[in-house]
Amino acid sequence: DMEDTDVYVIGLKDGNIRHLTTQPMYSLHHANAYQLNKDEIIVDLCEHEHNALKEYLTVENLFNPPATADWKHIPENEFARYKINLATGNITRSTFDNKLNSVFANMFDFPMINEQHRGKEYCFVYGVSMVDYTRTAIVKKDVCGTTSDKVWYKENHYMSEIWFFPSPKATTEDDGVLMTIAFDGEAQRSYLMLLDAVSLETIAISYLPQNVPWSAHGMHFPEAQF
Repeated sequence: DMEDTDVYVIGLKDGNIRHLTTQPMYSLHHANAYQLNKDEIIVDLCEHEHNALKEYLTVENLFNPPATADWKHIPENEFARYKINLATGNITRSTFDNKLNSVFANMFDFPMINEQHRGKEYCFVYGVSMVDYTRTAIVKKDVCGTTSDKVWYKENHYMSEIWFFPSPKATTEDDGVLMTIAFDGEAQRSYLMLLDAVSLETIAISYLPQNVPWSAHGMHFPEAQF
């Protein structure tokens, strides 16, 4: 039997620790968290089946992906919101509408937000959705509604983790540019791609002089000097 998930809430000012529990769940990456009021905390995260990585990265599976994608929705793999109530000790889970009716829209990982909204109320999270190894898409999720949900997908093109760069004079949270390194499976070449973070329309693509293996968890340091 699966055991409950332990949740620890630590007060940054006084160091007070609260131990709570909620339903069993498995997550690798958190998108954002913020305090709604004195008693309520919001945590948004990417969830997966508890055994999601058990065989996903085996050499046999990596070299022999399914010939056709199984376009099915997996509830355990949805992007989810947890509301922690410190007054009652209750933790509630909810998910988001999928009015695009896209298998990618609510199942994604490697979440990226506008860092100016880290630890604050926010509306937009971006991520990479992967279906059966062979289909990857970039997702824009509107957590304040569903009117701005977007999906960028191209057959036989493989996305890596994305980065968000706000516009210098941004007037909205999603006013900026997304950057990713992708692989064109048909041309067998890697390329750098820039997307409009509002519309997910392509701004520019530049093929690279060498192929770049799929990667994750890079970081941009604008102050670096080379």
